[in-house]
This record gives sequence, structure tokens and C-alpha cells, in this order.
Amino acid sequence: MLSQEVREQVLRHVDGDKAVEYVRRLLKIRSFSRKEKEKAEYLTSTMKNLGLESFLQEVEPGRPNAIGRARGKGGGNTLILNGHIDHNMVVEGWTKDPFAAVVENGWLYGFVHMQSADGAYLAALEAVLNSDLELRGDVLLQFVVGELQGGVGTKHAIKEGLLGDYYIVGEPSNLSIITQHSGHMVMRVNTIGRAKHYTAKLPPGQKGVSAIEHMVKVIQALGKSHTQIAPGGWLTFRPRNDWLGWPQINVGVIKGGIGRDCEDWRPALLPDFCTALVDFRAMPGQNADTVKQDLVNLLEKIRKEEPDLRYEVDWVSAEGFPDEGFEEPLDTPVFQAVYDAHQAAVGSAPQINGEYPKVTDASHLSKAGIRGIIYGPSGKFTSRPDERVEVSEIVTAAKTYALAIAEIATQRKK
Repeated sequence: MLSQEVREQVLRHVDGDKAVEYVRRLLKIRSFSRKEKEKAEYLTSTMKNLGLESFLQEVEPGRPNAIGRARGKGGGNTLILNGHIDHNMVVEGWTKDPFAAVVENGWLYGFVHMQSADGAYLAALEAVLNSDLELRGDVLLQFVVGELQGGVGTKHAIKEGLLGDYYIVGEPSNLSIITQHSGHMVMRVNTIGRAKHYTAKLPPGQKGVSAIEHMVKVIQALGKSHTQIAPGGWLTFRPRNDWLGWPQINVGVIKGGIGRDCEDWRPALLPDFCTALVDFRAMPGQNADTVKQDLVNLLEKIRKEEPDLRYEVDWVSAEGFPDEGFEEPLDTPVFQAVYDAHQAAVGSAPQINGEYPKVTDASHLSKAGIRGIIYGPSGKFTSRPDERVEVSEIVTAAKTYALAIAEIATQRKK
């Protein structure tokens, strides 16, 4: 464990204003998924200015990760600081310019989801390097593309051998330490109807069937989005009191019309096709097979009341995040390092798993045999209009990351 003297030395070098400024610069660079190159180039240049080994790692044409490494002298553990650089689309309801990085009343507005942690990483590592501590292990910064697409950037980094002993993923957690990881899957549900015009006369025993009206019944049976599905309902799972609010679903996309392309220029016909994407956040013990079977059972139940219902179900996210939830252990050096670092920076212990279980690039790092945790600023107002983070949380995160880096990277590997 770091001595009090070393902790104070590190904290003296954490520049809170610079941490916030790093975040503001990131927020001003648009980096929608598949369009992250400009931000990756900025981060690579910034890391070089900090004295890091830094390079662009092409994941797909025109889509590079930004990688930086502070090398230790050897004999220590490598700590990965992982953060994605892509962000959501601009949705209805923003009252601020999402790319102006406006600060008002202690809040910083913009796509702070991960960008606030990314900026805090830079300030934290800069503080450690300026503290003249002797690093034994490497600190590996992975600023990755495509987390919102299932983690394509992190998976590529792992494939190319950018590995470590421990990881921190700075996903928004309101500065809680998260070790619970939800399973994630997307199911496509199609309902197939029978097109008919107002004036069409069908043979005896046939009738027009609206695929959209049938999809409405399916959605009603699924239940409300972003609401915990109660035990004993249509989803099969073993309830756990320590998994807050899970499992849940979200009906995120729906299209209906004429033909499988959902043509919309002929609304006088009953629509013969409707498709919906249902996002599932799953408990440990659930997986794509169990959820698909539960979904088919629900559709068969609906068909007993609606004999004309025809449907198709398919799993969409086979190449994305793991479909089954999991938990990281609490007895790892990185958990203890972040726990102690937060306590030293704030004066009180962090909350453990006080937020919803996460679906993040941590799942890919864990699958690669690397142990770690999620800990990041923001969370209350992320992925919504007027997304924002408290400025003070960015500063706290930078202090915590700096102390955790110092703890992990200065110790001998056991």
C-alpha cells in the first residue's frame, strides 16, 4: 500500500482544472460510432506530448484506436485504462449544444459518457509521471472505437496483443465500483401479416391481417421498457437481491409497412410486415438460448388468442457483448487499489455495486483473463438529452485513477 507521503505527493500533482479541460476538448470533437478518427488523432498527439509511446491502431479502414503506453522499468504489473471514444447520436430534447462543452452551475454538458473518464485518465497519468515515481509495471491507455457496437475496438486491441494484468474501465458509475456485468443480447422479432386493400375481396376463409397490430400485442405482452421484469413472469431467471433492477428489456426499434423493406408509400394497404429489435439485459444464468425460448413461449401464448399471428425470432448480437451476466472477484489488487484510492481522494469509502450491472468493454477484457473493475464519473444524466457530469466528479476520478495507477504500477509483480 502507498505511504501517506506518496499519496500526498501524487495528489499534489493532480491538476483538476487540466482534467476538466481535457474532457472539454474531447467533448468538442464529434465522434459518432464509425467516425472516431479525429478524436483518436487528438488523443494520440496529446499522449505523445505527455511523453508516452503512442500510436494509432487501425481497427477498420478510417477507424483507429488511440493507444498510449508509459513503460515501467520491469518486474511490475501492467494496468490497462480502457475507455471508448464513440458516442451516441443526438436525440430530441437537447437544450445545450452537445459539442460546445458548456459549463453551468458546476455541470459540464456534452457526450460525457466515457469522455469524462477519458480526460481524467490523461490528467491522472500525467500527475503520476510528474510525481517522479518509479514505475515497475506499464500503464496502457486504450482509447477504443466502437464500444457502442459491441466493443469492436477493444476486441481488436486484445487480438493484437495489447494485454495487461489488471484493468479499469471508466464507464459512468457515479464513482461507485462496479463488479457486476449484465448479459446483453438483441432479439429481432418479426410479425407477418396479410396485405389487403379496403376494397379487396378475399376468398372465403381468408382475411387481411395487420402485422403492425400484431406487433402491438407482442410489445404489450413484453411489458414496459427499462422496467424490471418480475419473477414468475414470461422471462425465466433466478432472482437475486444483489442484482438491482434486473432483468430488463427495451423495445428500441420498430418498423412496419409493406414488404420486408417496410415500404411506406402505400398506407391504404394493411401492412404485411413489422419488425422490432428488443434489447435484453440479463441475469447470470440467462443466455441467448434461454431468452429466445422464453420469447417463443410468449409468442405461442399470444397465438392461442390470435391464431393468425405468424412470427419470426432471431438473435442479432452474436458478435457483440457476452449474452450471460458475470461478476468480477472483489479480492483483486486492482479492486483494493481503487477502493483505497477513492477513500483517500474523497474521505469516505466508495459504494460497491450501487448502480445497475453494466454492459461494457470490461466483458472482453475479463474474457481475456484480465481482472478489473468499472469506476467512472457521471451516470445520473448519461445517454439522454442534456447529458452532463458534475465537474467535481471529474476531478475526483482523476485523483482516484492517479492513486490507483501509482499503487498498481509501482509494486513488484507477485
